[in-house]
Amino acid sequence: LHHQPVSLIKPFKSLLVTASLDRTLGVCKLNEPDKHFFWLTLHGHSDAVTALNVTESKSGDPTSSTIIVSGSEDKCIRIWNAENGSCDQKLIGHEDAISSVACLDSIVASSSCDCQIRIWDRKTGECKRVLEQD
Repeated sequence: LHHQPVSLIKPFKSLLVTASLDRTLGVCKLNEPDKHFFWLTLHGHSDAVTALNVTESKSGDPTSSTIIVSGSEDKCIRIWNAENGSCDQKLIGHEDAISSVACLDSIVASSSCDCQIRIWDRKTGECKRVLEQD
């Protein structure tokens, strides 16, 4: 349960993922009415969550799984396993709050109030490219 306002909502398949100013994310399984509304609460960010994406991970795994990518005013991006709530990656490099995140297979892209777009390798967490605003 969030203790401050919800800042973002993303539906994905049978999931509804929320992000909040209270530094947490909530995961609800819409097709399981017997579960509490928030099946998982994800803790890890140290400031308000300001960016959210949910996608299917197919990066070399024989079975696909759902991942959640979040960005925060704490300048970090986190990649979460939507099934068990574990934080699988923490991407560090931006110098200001994260404003958006996007995913494509094994790539994560992020933008920040530092006027940079960063391209990350989702598996290794390595920043592959930095695009700066002129």
